[in-house]
Amino acid sequence: MKKSSILAMSAICASAWAGPCPPGQRQVGQQGMPGAVVPICQTIPGGAGNAPEGRWRDNWGAFVISPGAKVWPANDQSSRADAIDMATRDCTSHGGLDCSWSKSYVNACAVVTVGPGNGGRTAWAVQRTPEVARRGAIEECETSVSPRQVCEVIYSGCSYPIRTQ
Repeated sequence: MKKSSILAMSAICASAWAGPCPPGQRQVGQQGMPGAVVPICQTIPGGAGNAPEGRWRDNWGAFVISPGAKVWPANDQSSRADAIDMATRDCTSHGGLDCSWSKSYVNACAVVTVGPGNGGRTAWAVQRTPEVARRGAIEECETSVSPRQVCEVIYSGCSYPIRTQ
């Protein structure tokens, strides 16, 4: 392979989404949650050279957990309030009991797990990819069950940012 081909491939790879924030954004902080650390992202001002052109809209997700480890999710909403409202309405309209809000997330993936048996512990994680979130939720769930047993994924969903222009 020629040196110019390698340089071109390097430039293409360098512009790919390699960090915890979507293209055109940079990490400016983080918020801790059980089983996860979620980045706080901010748009790069002035089109900082490697940022993709166009505008991006944040995408929110939320889920409600009712007794019996039933998960009522909402994804791809334009605001946190819309995501929470949609998940809560879905829960109540399907006869869910105690449909109180549980968790929300933005531009990320969420995974919910439950431990064995009717009284199994529910654990969750929010991360950039579903695979990383799954590992975090399972690890948190399984280390909290004594003796250690296998936990089951009962929900996995993502709300990634959407390009608007």
